[in-house]
Order: sequence, then C-alpha cells, then structure tokens
Amino acid sequence: MLKVRSIASPLIHGSVVYEPFVVCDLCGHPIDLAAEGVMMWISWNTGSVHDETTSQELFTLHKDCKDAWRSQKGHRNYLWMWEELKLLPPYLKHNLGIDKQA
Repeated sequence: MLKVRSIASPLIHGSVVYEPFVVCDLCGHPIDLAAEGVMMWISWNTGSVHDETTSQELFTLHKDCKDAWRSQKGHRNYLWMWEELKLLPPYLKHNLGIDKQA
C-alpha cells in the first residue's frame, strides 16, 4: 500500500480550522489544484502498484517540479511512475474503506 508523505495535518487555532492540504515534495509549496500536481512513486520492475519491487512511498509534486525531482532523485535502476493528482482521492477512499463505513 502506498504511503502518502506530503499531506499537512489540519490545525485548529481558536475557532478557525485550517484544512489539510497537499505540499510539493520538491519546492515545499502547497499544490492548490489537483490539475497542478502529480503523484510519483518508484518501480524497479513492472510498474505495477502491487508489485513487490514498487516503492511504498508516494511523493506529491507540482507538474512543473516533476522533471527536476526525477533528475535530482533519479538512479539508473529506478523507474519513476506517476499519475495525475486528481486520482489520489479515489485511491484514498478505496484504501481507507470509506465506501464500507456506515
């Protein structure tokens, strides 16, 4: 199961609640819209998320930061897989069993 690294926790300050948000692992700035971001993970083999050789860490990045991240973190044996960030909520919903909860 993939582990998301970059979702900031909600903060409560007085009566104001700050909602969680996704942060770019390269530049550290929030990703404001799903269309602006991607999620990336490493695969050493087939690229399947369920493959034993797939990294368990999921990185979130601005689309503009994706190539720089891959260049900075790359290794000749790594295959960086990525998907649009808009697919993260359905994955979380499924993996957290939200459909199954009453």
